[in-house]
Amino acid sequence: MLEGSSGSVTIAERGDMVGVPRHPNFRLLAAMNPATDAGKRDLPAPLRNRFTEVSAMLSVCCQAERVCMSLM
Repeated sequence: MLEGSSGSVTIAERGDMVGVPRHPNFRLLAAMNPATDAGKRDLPAPLRNRFTEVSAMLSVCCQAERVCMSLM
């Protein structure tokens, strides 16, 4: 879905047989708390490598929120 300029997604759970084309302005933003708490694990490396990791301290959360909102 994210690779190339003509990605699409097929939602098998709905029974779709034809992919829905990705909008040219499609963006994906993911957030995750550190895997240091009980029961949490790191993302698998192949998935993690597709993202740019940014660590944000509590003091910069407002700045990060503004950046995220500007991307929407």
